[in-house]
Order: sequence, then structure tokens, then C-alpha cells
Amino acid sequence: MLNQNQLQTIQNLSRNQRDCEDNIKAYLTFGHLFENNIAVTLANTYVIQGKPALNADAMAGVVRRYRDADGIKVCAYIRIVEWSDDICTIATRRRDEMDFDIPEHTFTFSAKDAKDRNLLGQRAWKTMRRFMLHKRCLTALLRTVFPEVIGQAYSADELAENMIKDENERDAIMFASAEGTRPPKAQPAPKQQPTQPNPYPRQFESTKTTAAEILMNIDNAEDDVINALAQETKVYLFDVQLNDEAKEHVKQACTKLKHKAFQCTIDEARKTANSELGLDPVTYDKVREYIVFGDPTSWKLHDEIKSMR
Repeated sequence: MLNQNQLQTIQNLSRNQRDCEDNIKAYLTFGHLFENNIAVTLANTYVIQGKPALNADAMAGVVRRYRDADGIKVCAYIRIVEWSDDICTIATRRRDEMDFDIPEHTFTFSAKDAKDRNLLGQRAWKTMRRFMLHKRCLTALLRTVFPEVIGQAYSADELAENMIKDENERDAIMFASAEGTRPPKAQPAPKQQPTQPNPYPRQFESTKTTAAEILMNIDNAEDDVINALAQETKVYLFDVQLNDEAKEHVKQACTKLKHKAFQCTIDEARKTANSELGLDPVTYDKVREYIVFGDPTSWKLHDEIKSMR
């Protein structure tokens, strides 16, 4: 867990509360790879829709300098075998395999591979095909050969290709990642859910009970019921997860939702998000911060959102 000094440093390097939450997740996931240097970790990592990512070049640097329990470097070398606008092949060897004369590991990623994955139509691939081939080849090779070092880490541009639908937002991440800088902050749009017509207190579909009733019975609830509630409350609360443990998340969510002001504020925010007006990024950030840190008895944000419509 983070100590107070670490938490304060991350907060100082963050732009807002949501950015801080992402930075905490990135540091907890990858901080050990950068000798727990917070600034360096945050400069080489990113979180896209809740999933931490590691810059491709930083991934290679981590592998090159990683030492095992005996202090011996695991990676012997990483070399480019072939690299053009049509194909990239990269090779590497592990030091612990050299005594057994195991040949070097190679991985190839070609323009045809990119075409088969429907990537070539994206702006980054049109203008930086050579660099994108290198990134894809490099990260795939490192995940395969050095799983104990980087696990199944993906680069920010890899995740953006599959998880970000907005073309401008996706390209901003991919261009920054290919150039070796930290991608700009992605602003995921709130999930579009049907407006909830139910009056207070809200009854949850998965249990047909209210927040107050859930709190009374949660300690005796089955795991599948808790998991269903955790998912339902997370979606309802604009994808905010209040705790990694499903039961604790449900408890915290329902403790807030049993207050009329809190539920009505969330309902009003969802109604606006699903309207033609939509929820602007600033208000979206306010709603998510309110969900985590706000006073559940306050009507201030509710009235502010309502006045927008």
C-alpha cells in the first residue's frame, strides 16, 4: 500500500482526482519496474479504461536492465533483424538459455498482419507504419520471452486500438506512444444506459431490493448475488469502482445510495448524459469525484446539473 508521502507525490503529479486514481493504479502495477520512482513510473505508464499499460520502449528498457534473484541480467540482447515499411523482425535471447544452446527467439509483424487486423485504415498506421510495426513486434516478443519480467503488459497504443472508439482520442494516444512520450489523458464517455424512471428509493434489478435492504442482508448473500450487484452498481455509478473487493464495493455504494440526495444526483446526471445535451467532460469529472468523495446528503451537484437542462 502507499504511504502518505507517496500518495501526496502522486496527487501533486495528477491533474484531477480521476487522473490521480489512474496514476495510483499505474504506480501500484508497474512501480517496482522503475525502482519505485513515482515520476519515472508515471512518465512511462498509462491507464486506459481501467487497464494499466506500459510504454513499448520502456518495456524494452525494463527487460534489458532486469536482474534475477541472483543479480544476473535475464536479457542477453534485443536486436532488430529486419525493419522496413512492410515488415519488422526482432530477435532476443535469455541468458539462462544460452548454456543450453537454445537459439534466439524471433518475432515478426508485417503489414499483412496489420491489414488482417484491420489496422491499416487508422491514421497512425497510415502515417507511421514503420514505427507501428516496430512497436507491435517488440511488445509481442517481450511478452512471450520475458513473462516473469513484464507479465502480460500491453502498450498504450495496443490498448487504444482495441478499446478507444473515438478516432481523434485513439490517434492522440497512438502517436504519443510511438514517439516515446506519455499519451494524453483519455476521456472515456459515460456508458449510455436507459434513463432510470424508478423513484427513490431505487430498486436494483439483480435483487429487486433497495440499497438499505441490501446492506441489511449482504453478509448472508451468495457470491453470485454480490458479484451481480457489484457489476450493476458499478455501471449505475458511471463505472466507478469504490473497492477492488466486490462485497466492499457494494457496501460502500449502497451506503451512499441509501441517501436520497445521492441517488437523485446520480439519476439526474444519467438523465443528462442520455439526453441530446449530454454530459460535458467537466461535469462528468465532477460526478465521478462526487461519487467517491462527495457528501451523499448534499443536493448541490444535483441542482447544478438540473440547471443545465
